[in-house]
Amino acid sequence: MFLFLCVAVLSLVANSQCSLLVFPSSDTKLHLYEAANLTFTVDADQPLDDVVLTLTSSDPSVVQLDSSSMQISQLIPGENFSALLTPLQIGYADLTWEFVDEIGNDSSAGIHSMRVVREQTAFAMGFGAIIGLLVALNNVNVGCQLDMQVVLAQLKKPVAPTIGMLGQFVFMPLVSYGMATLLLQNPVTRLGLFTIGSCPGGVYSNFYTLLLQGDLDLSVTMTFISNVGALGMMPLWMHTLGHKLSGPTTPAVPFSNLIVSLVALTIPLGIGLLIQYKRPKWGKASERIVKPFSVAILLVALVVGIYSYCTSDLRMTLLYLYHVHVPA
Repeated sequence: MFLFLCVAVLSLVANSQCSLLVFPSSDTKLHLYEAANLTFTVDADQPLDDVVLTLTSSDPSVVQLDSSSMQISQLIPGENFSALLTPLQIGYADLTWEFVDEIGNDSSAGIHSMRVVREQTAFAMGFGAIIGLLVALNNVNVGCQLDMQVVLAQLKKPVAPTIGMLGQFVFMPLVSYGMATLLLQNPVTRLGLFTIGSCPGGVYSNFYTLLLQGDLDLSVTMTFISNVGALGMMPLWMHTLGHKLSGPTTPAVPFSNLIVSLVALTIPLGIGLLIQYKRPKWGKASERIVKPFSVAILLVALVVGIYSYCTSDLRMTLLYLYHVHVPA
């Protein structure tokens, strides 16, 4: 019983030291390049004299502090302080704080989490909605060009789809993991590159296949299969190699986005196939506009996307260009 009381007292003392500073929330969300004052409150039992408060950012390249040290003649319980934070790039950083009592040489320290995100503007959301609508309309055109007999033949003897799946969900994740480990230092950037390598191919690959006179039936088949396969393969990679890059936390898999992408692909393609079957003349007419329409979509996505991301850093712009314009 005595041992239990000692442990309880020590736990209370430790908790009181760790909670000497109280923040408005468990973590602080900052918008890229928008400086903000972080206000925190002193939660001490009694006033302290001649105290030095030291604040440190675990990654100054992500969040920079305007001032790292404060000399406080008297620390009063309930008193508020603030620190100016300047977010410089998207990512995560910890704000480490430490109080040192120069008279008694006592100290108390703690960590507060910070994350920097890119603000979702109305322009960016509108741009995404317009591009999504244009892509859906063009997928109807793509559906008008499909030959279901060829697609079914590829599924019955899935040699090419099997090679594509191995490249998509074995080769690319392993290569991206190796590149992230060897070339990048920031764990968030490492995880981002690995996530891109584990993602399924998008509809833009079908547009490039059309423009470059490739096998459209195989491209659409692979896009569909890879989106279905991603529902199982992405969690597998995130819980294995992704877990090594993210530390103790397991990266979340965007199942809702994968399902939405799958629905946004299959419904327009199905409408295109129905048009091809019920209105063959409309299907022939779409053959004349599908290539110019694909070029227009790619150009709009390129120009407006760069403009939308130009307020971010160069790496974000290059990441956007890779994600949108490099077919998987």
